[in-house]
Amino acid sequence: MNDTAVAVEDARSFKELKRDPLYADRVKVYPKAVSGRFRTIKWAVLTLLLGVYSAGLAVPFVLSALAFARMSVAFFWVKRHYSAIMAGGGAVLVLMGVLIWTGELFRLNIEAQRFLESIGLDFFSEV
Repeated sequence: MNDTAVAVEDARSFKELKRDPLYADRVKVYPKAVSGRFRTIKWAVLTLLLGVYSAGLAVPFVLSALAFARMSVAFFWVKRHYSAIMAGGGAVLVLMGVLIWTGELFRLNIEAQRFLESIGLDFFSEV
Protein backbone atom coordinates (compact mmCIF):
# COMPACT_ATOMS: atom_id res chain seq x y z
CA MET A 1 0.00 0.00 0.00
CA ASN A 2 0.87 3.67 0.00
CA ASP A 3 3.16 5.36 2.45
CA THR A 4 0.67 8.18 2.80
CA ALA A 5 -1.74 6.82 5.36
CA VAL A 6 -4.67 8.91 6.49
CA ALA A 7 -4.99 9.33 10.23
CA VAL A 8 -8.31 8.05 11.41
CA GLU A 9 -9.71 9.67 14.48
CA ASP A 10 -11.87 7.81 16.88
CA ALA A 11 -15.40 8.22 15.69
CA ARG A 12 -18.21 8.00 18.18
CA SER A 13 -21.82 7.39 17.38
CA PHE A 14 -24.58 9.84 18.15
CA LYS A 15 -25.78 7.68 21.02
CA GLU A 16 -22.35 7.85 22.62
CA LEU A 17 -22.30 11.62 22.23
CA LYS A 18 -25.72 11.83 23.84
CA ARG A 19 -24.39 10.14 26.97
CA ASP A 20 -21.92 12.99 27.53
CA PRO A 21 -24.00 15.88 28.93
CA LEU A 22 -23.36 19.34 27.60
CA TYR A 23 -24.50 20.99 30.80
CA ALA A 24 -24.32 20.11 34.47
CA ASP A 25 -27.36 18.62 36.17
CA ARG A 26 -29.96 21.11 37.35
CA VAL A 27 -29.70 22.08 40.98
CA LYS A 28 -33.01 22.92 42.64
CA VAL A 29 -33.10 26.32 44.26
CA TYR A 30 -35.54 26.87 47.08
CA PRO A 31 -36.65 30.38 47.99
CA LYS A 32 -35.50 31.66 51.31
CA ALA A 33 -37.28 34.01 53.66
CA VAL A 34 -35.63 37.39 53.19
CA SER A 35 -36.11 40.18 55.67
CA GLY A 36 -34.31 43.29 56.76
CA ARG A 37 -34.47 47.05 56.96
CA PHE A 38 -33.84 47.65 53.25
CA ARG A 39 -36.57 45.21 52.22
CA THR A 40 -39.07 46.86 54.58
CA ILE A 41 -38.20 50.34 53.29
CA LYS A 42 -38.39 49.13 49.69
CA TRP A 43 -41.89 47.72 50.16
CA ALA A 44 -43.03 50.88 51.97
CA VAL A 45 -41.76 53.07 49.12
CA LEU A 46 -43.30 50.79 46.49
CA THR A 47 -46.66 50.87 48.30
CA LEU A 48 -46.54 54.66 48.58
CA LEU A 49 -45.65 55.09 44.90
CA LEU A 50 -48.42 52.71 43.83
CA GLY A 51 -50.89 54.65 45.96
CA VAL A 52 -49.82 57.98 44.46
CA TYR A 53 -49.98 56.55 40.93
CA SER A 54 -53.45 55.09 41.54
CA ALA A 55 -54.70 58.33 43.07
CA GLY A 56 -53.37 60.25 40.09
CA LEU A 57 -55.41 58.03 37.81
CA ALA A 58 -58.52 58.07 40.01
CA VAL A 59 -58.75 61.75 40.99
CA PRO A 60 -59.91 63.08 37.58
CA PHE A 61 -62.64 60.46 37.37
CA VAL A 62 -63.82 61.07 40.94
CA LEU A 63 -63.89 64.84 40.36
CA SER A 64 -65.82 64.33 37.13
CA ALA A 65 -68.37 62.21 38.97
CA LEU A 66 -68.73 64.79 41.75
CA ALA A 67 -69.06 67.68 39.30
CA PHE A 68 -71.34 65.84 36.88
CA ALA A 69 -74.45 67.86 37.74
CA ARG A 70 -72.66 71.16 37.23
CA MET A 71 -70.93 69.93 34.09
CA SER A 72 -74.20 68.72 32.59
CA VAL A 73 -75.30 72.38 32.49
CA ALA A 74 -72.08 73.28 30.65
CA PHE A 75 -72.57 70.35 28.27
CA PHE A 76 -76.13 71.50 27.63
CA TRP A 77 -74.80 74.97 26.74
CA VAL A 78 -72.24 73.45 24.35
CA LYS A 79 -74.93 71.26 22.78
CA ARG A 80 -77.24 74.27 22.34
CA HIS A 81 -74.49 76.40 20.72
CA TYR A 82 -72.76 73.57 18.83
CA SER A 83 -73.16 75.09 15.36
CA ALA A 84 -71.72 78.45 16.48
CA ILE A 85 -68.77 76.70 18.19
CA MET A 86 -68.07 74.68 15.04
CA ALA A 87 -68.30 77.81 12.85
CA GLY A 88 -65.93 79.68 15.17
CA GLY A 89 -63.44 76.80 15.13
CA GLY A 90 -63.59 76.66 11.33
CA ALA A 91 -63.03 80.42 11.10
CA VAL A 92 -59.96 80.13 13.36
CA LEU A 93 -58.57 77.34 11.15
CA VAL A 94 -59.10 79.39 7.98
CA LEU A 95 -57.53 82.46 9.60
CA MET A 96 -54.47 80.47 10.74
CA GLY A 97 -54.13 79.00 7.25
CA VAL A 98 -54.18 82.46 5.68
CA LEU A 99 -51.65 83.77 8.22
CA ILE A 100 -49.29 80.87 7.54
CA TRP A 101 -49.71 81.17 3.77
CA THR A 102 -48.97 84.90 3.74
CA GLY A 103 -46.12 84.67 6.29
CA GLU A 104 -47.86 87.00 8.72
CA LEU A 105 -47.95 84.37 11.49
CA PHE A 106 -44.16 84.64 11.77
CA ARG A 107 -44.37 88.43 12.14
CA LEU A 108 -47.18 88.15 14.70
CA ASN A 109 -45.09 85.66 16.67
CA ILE A 110 -42.19 88.12 16.79
CA GLU A 111 -44.52 90.92 17.94
CA ALA A 112 -45.96 88.66 20.66
CA GLN A 113 -42.45 87.81 21.89
CA ARG A 114 -41.53 91.52 22.02
CA PHE A 115 -44.71 92.24 23.99
CA LEU A 116 -43.94 89.44 26.47
CA GLU A 117 -40.39 90.77 26.90
CA SER A 118 -41.73 94.27 27.56
CA ILE A 119 -43.91 93.03 30.44
CA GLY A 120 -41.13 90.84 31.86
CA LEU A 121 -42.20 87.43 30.56
CA ASP A 122 -39.22 86.72 28.31
CA PHE A 123 -38.88 83.01 29.02
CA PHE A 124 -39.16 82.19 25.29
CA SER A 125 -35.79 83.84 24.58
CA GLU A 126 -34.06 81.34 26.90
CA VAL A 127 -35.36 78.27 25.05
